[in-house]
Amino acid sequence: MAKDDDSGDELQFRIKVYLEANRMYFLVVTTHSDSVTGNFTISAVGPAVISFNSSIPSTTTAEPTTPVVSSSFDGQLVRDGLYFSRPENDTEPQFYYYPFRLSVSVAGTYIFQSGSTMDTVDYFYNTSFDPFNIATNMMAKDDDSGGHLQFRIEAYLESNQTYVLVVTTHWELVTGNFSITAIGPSSVGSK
Repeated sequence: MAKDDDSGDELQFRIKVYLEANRMYFLVVTTHSDSVTGNFTISAVGPAVISFNSSIPSTTTAEPTTPVVSSSFDGQLVRDGLYFSRPENDTEPQFYYYPFRLSVSVAGTYIFQSGSTMDTVDYFYNTSFDPFNIATNMMAKDDDSGGHLQFRIEAYLESNQTYVLVVTTHWELVTGNFSITAIGPSSVGSK
């Protein structure tokens, strides 16, 4: 059906394939070189939950996998939108930003990644965001971990708690569209 070696970032595979509902598929994972062993993680994104079940021979015991659910959000940084100054700058440049208030129904590790033609930066907050004191409640910040000048944040989130994801850019006064993909054990709700 499909085969890939290095289409993902950092010598990882990435397969895009259409799957029919209620059918069983097998994903076989191996290494490029002989006799290489180690741990790995598989992430799958699609319109519904994908259940992974191990088919490792009975000589090995596999741990059950947690379903991965994908959520997405779109936004736009505009000239008459919100802006703030970042404390790491000596001058007072203005950076447009877009805040998302988020919550999850299942505690666990979630990954947030941007997709845009802009060089995006993310600030991630517990409870609330104050544009005049951006260090308060900050859990994480990322600039380019997602590859191609995009941010990627991985954070453990508690259920039914408010978080704020703030999208901005590396350079001041940049406008444009962006999308955020979130994957984790449940959907991510935006308020």
